[in-house]
Amino acid sequence: MAPLRSRFRTFGITKVTVVHDPGTEDEERSETEAHIQAKARFFAIDTPIYEGDVVEFLDPRGMTKKVAATVDVNNPAGSSSVACSTSM
Repeated sequence: MAPLRSRFRTFGITKVTVVHDPGTEDEERSETEAHIQAKARFFAIDTPIYEGDVVEFLDPRGMTKKVAATVDVNNPAGSSSVACSTSM
């Protein structure tokens, strides 16, 4: 997977684990980096993340798991990021 673009790196990135098909025999886990905001997470355009996937990351209070409620591919003017809003 490609790294996040430099503008996201300016504001900080976090190592995360994306869990596809959690709790099933088809569960797949992939480690990547994301820019974490209160209600959105941003990933490189080629990150395999889909609605229903779980995003695991460590915040200062402990491990946090969020379910990807929607996954929107944003590619304005050649940008390469995926925006993912999450919910509990």
